[in-house]
Amino acid sequence: MKKKDSFGHYSPPPRGFTLLEVMVVMAIIAGLLTVIVPRINNQNNKMKAAVRRLTVLSKQLHSTARLQGASYRIVFDLKERPEDEQTYWIERSNSSILLPEDKSILIDAQNKLAKEEAEKSSPKNPNTEGFTPDGGILKGKQKLPSELRFKSIEIVGLDRPIETGLAYIHYHKQGLVEEAAIHIKYGEARGDGLEWTIAIHPLTGRADIITEDVSLREVRQQ
Repeated sequence: MKKKDSFGHYSPPPRGFTLLEVMVVMAIIAGLLTVIVPRINNQNNKMKAAVRRLTVLSKQLHSTARLQGASYRIVFDLKERPEDEQTYWIERSNSSILLPEDKSILIDAQNKLAKEEAEKSSPKNPNTEGFTPDGGILKGKQKLPSELRFKSIEIVGLDRPIETGLAYIHYHKQGLVEEAAIHIKYGEARGDGLEWTIAIHPLTGRADIITEDVSLREVRQQ
């Protein structure tokens, strides 16, 4: 039934969307999805690939150390400021490496050397304990994808996680590996952060991915 307005005229019935208008809106939404979704998927794939690369690297270093009769280590440069890129790389030593009981002394000494080298603006990596950069497994320093960062690294024998400076996980030619937990985070600045823990096994070098932040102590109790 038609309704009259205040002037006594019949007002037209409310007009709905035409089929053409609906199709235009759907085309716009579809166009936006084709741009946004691939970017999200591409970023997720990069993050997953970066985490998986570390797990494969750990197993590879364990095998290579035994086959080559040399000691290797992963060096992590844990830049503290968000705008600074965090990197990691591989170093090798042909000598047998014996770590002191109190590894914190070793870590502090290595970080001191690294700081001194940086202050000198020297391009050389600090050569501690006979280790030198090795490009046979990784070609130079590896960067993490955007917004993916190392939160901290726990190594058995240390009384606290390493959150800044250099951290080292050693792979000995006898087949032993320093048990460690690598903590990785993503998107923390936006409030929708994700976290992973890569737990490294000391006998096999196997690295397990845990989809939450788990301490090394909790990993060892499982």
